[in-house]
Order: sequence, then C-alpha cells, then structure tokens
Amino acid sequence: MAPALWLKVLAGAVEMAPGFLAALDQQLRGHARTLTGVDIGSDYTLLPPDDGFSVQFHTAETAVIGAIEGFLVDPSAFGHPVALGWRARGAAEQPIAPDQERADLEFFWLQFPIAELAAGRHAVATAAPTAVNARFPVEWDVHPWQDVFLLLRAHRRFTLGALDALNAALRRAVRDWSARRPHEIDYLGEPQIAPDRSAVRWHLDLNVPDAGPVVAVINALDATPTATQIAQCVAGRRSNW
Repeated sequence: MAPALWLKVLAGAVEMAPGFLAALDQQLRGHARTLTGVDIGSDYTLLPPDDGFSVQFHTAETAVIGAIEGFLVDPSAFGHPVALGWRARGAAEQPIAPDQERADLEFFWLQFPIAELAAGRHAVATAAPTAVNARFPVEWDVHPWQDVFLLLRAHRRFTLGALDALNAALRRAVRDWSARRPHEIDYLGEPQIAPDRSAVRWHLDLNVPDAGPVVAVINALDATPTATQIAQCVAGRRSNW
C-alpha cells in the first residue's frame, strides 16, 4: 500500500510496518481534525529536520512513548515544527519500533500548531461564507489565500455556451475588482475543463491575505443566467475534479 502523500517523505526515510503506517495516517489526521478542524492529508507535507527524521523514545510515568520530530508544511509552504508520538496499549512499558506490526497502537500529536491552523480554519468558516450570496453550495478548502483554485461542478455537464459565459463572467469580475483594488489579483489562469464537461476550474494567484476577491468572483458567477447549471463551487488548494 502506497503511503499517503503527506507521509511520503517520512515513509521513505523510516522503515515502518504497513499496519503502523496506516494507523499513523488515520489517527494523526483524525487528531489534527479534532484539534483544528483541518484535514492535513490534503496539501500538507511532513518534512524532516536538517539532520533527518529520527525515532526517539521517552518515558512518561509508566509508559514509553515513541516520537518523531519534523516540520508540517502547510499550503503556503510554511513549516510548522511538530512532533508525533505513539505507544501500544498492550505493551505500555515497552518501546515499540515503527517496523513492528501491532493492532493496539495509539498515535497522537506531542507538538502541533493548533492556534495557527485553527485560526485559518476559523476565518474560512465564518467571514468568507457569510459574504457569499450564491444560490449554489460553496465548499471552502483554503487556509492561506494567496494561491487558490476555483472549481465549479455541474449538475450534469456544462454546455459549451455555459462554459464560455462563466469564463467571461469570471474575467469581468476580476477586471472589476482590479479596477477598484489594483495589484490584489496577480494572475488568473485559463479555464481547465474536465473531459466530460462535468467541471471547470481556474487558478487565481492573489496578493491579499483574505478571501475578498474570491467572494466577489463567486457572487459574480451566481449573477449569470448560467449559474443554474452549477451544482457546487469549491474554493481552495485542491485542484482535483
């Protein structure tokens, strides 16, 4: 089984049993969601310190905790210092090496950027959605706003005329925003259309720390007659269909 993308570097540097790696992925992602509401499995990467990943063991009361330190790199390419830990419920006093296959492993974050990631999530969950008046649902998957994909999914598939109209409306919205607030939108890519025309996406490179331009574009798209063909909008780092 191939490792999850965010763990690929760690899996290549530290020998881990398949069950150990699978439990690490599932439980640490779950712990991160509990702490911050953020899924670190999407657009995050765990990278090593300058001297590489190393497995350490620490004794805490009667339990022996395994630990690995590193940097969790977020979508803006900022590295947050982190430390992940684990133990085995049935062998609390024993050091459990990553190459051991066990079914009773518990993984948790010993050090994690709760405030930084939660603050980004809170901004997405409150300010941006309340400023959108679109009739179609909008999913937010952004923490830093400088690099955004705007994805539209169709109820069935977009007509060619609808794709042209949506692209024209988006570009008008970008021009209007730039006329009022120059230098806040650095780049707007050409539309990328799914082969079956079930979705279309644009890449926006922004020069602002907030969602203002994205909200303006979404509202402008909703104002077009072709908005009835939009089933969902996704604003975020994910570029997959």
